[in-house]
Amino acid sequence: MVQEKGSEENIGYCGLEYVKKFAFIDVLYGLVQDRWGKGYAFEAASFCVRYGFEALKLETIYGAAIPENTASIHILKKIGMKPDSRFDCYGDMVESYSIKRDLIKP
Repeated sequence: MVQEKGSEENIGYCGLEYVKKFAFIDVLYGLVQDRWGKGYAFEAASFCVRYGFEALKLETIYGAAIPENTASIHILKKIGMKPDSRFDCYGDMVESYSIKRDLIKP
């Protein structure tokens, strides 16, 4: 759950998910529309990636978005992910990005 500081209002979600079909860890996020563009998704996704590498000791974390979702792709790139591949995920062609733990600066 994503909340604004000082508020108990739920404004979205963010987390790491094991995608069994593709055997990878995916960072996923979504916010209510009136909170878009305020940096919340970037902050939450960055936290989840750091947590995945530091606490869970994951080697690679992926992110995926449909090509038309340029805002999500921008966030994936901004948190340091690089283009990985394109594949069908639950009926949608998605752009995949990834980041490796050894590329994260302490």
